[in-house]
Amino acid sequence: MSTGLLFSRDDLVFYIFPTHRHADVEKLKELIRDYGGDVCDYHRLQSDDERLGRSEGVALIDPTQLYAPKLLRKREKVDPDGEVVLTYLNWGYAQLCVDQNELIHYDVARRALVFCRGSWPDGSWRFYFSEKLGQEKEHFQKTVRRIQKYGGSVVFTEDIADVFIAPDDPTLLLAARNRFEWDPQTRVETESWLFECVDQGYVKFTSPPVRRMPGRRPGSRRVEFTPEDDKHLVTYIANKGREDGQGLQGIGFYTRLYNSGLEWAKRHPPDSWRGRYGNNREEFNARITERGFRTL
Repeated sequence: MSTGLLFSRDDLVFYIFPTHRHADVEKLKELIRDYGGDVCDYHRLQSDDERLGRSEGVALIDPTQLYAPKLLRKREKVDPDGEVVLTYLNWGYAQLCVDQNELIHYDVARRALVFCRGSWPDGSWRFYFSEKLGQEKEHFQKTVRRIQKYGGSVVFTEDIADVFIAPDDPTLLLAARNRFEWDPQTRVETESWLFECVDQGYVKFTSPPVRRMPGRRPGSRRVEFTPEDDKHLVTYIANKGREDGQGLQGIGFYTRLYNSGLEWAKRHPPDSWRGRYGNNREEFNARITERGFRTL
């Protein structure tokens, strides 16, 4: 089959379900069209049942969306006559087909994309294994191969991980979850959770407990920022932040500051540190540029 016509079939239409990752959607549309495919915004075509029924519809689902596990578990949408009109797949399906230069059978694709989170090349969930797991080398290597087989990857730097794999021991698991409590970029799960994902064919994260956002407790006195706080923050950003300022708007950077072990970092919760930088961005950026990248 010609690469340029990989998705060129009159009876095949790709539908991209709603997601906030608009830039990735545009890239995915471009990829499908480059290989001769027909791709549509499903949200805008829900009323066009006639067209949907005439085509082999493949709904590409962003697995990071809250609705994703429900649809990926459902697998298909059928019409009143019992005919399949829509197949739900991880949105890494198109890239998987391009990589192998063939239309992959849906069941095969589901297995290959269990730990795929992106619609781009190498768009896998990245797993980091806690040192407290104490795994033997042979067992660890077997687990790594299994993750890779199902579309994931293992990293050896905690800061770039999407998922932190902790021991199943309740005490150690709770400690790990408390550590990443206010970091929305990193989820904490267990090795047994990995096997559950493989068995069910998709990723569904454990729902976190409902907790109060970090900040002042009711009746407590607010701790005002001091020039010394600002000096510490500027120095920390100069060392740990990026020169272009990217990543300084999210809560994750300030959560890592709060959990860094630095005594002064505990004076304010992560959201307050983020607000302090955001409200004084121009001044702080100028001071960071003057200071350069010093050590703490």
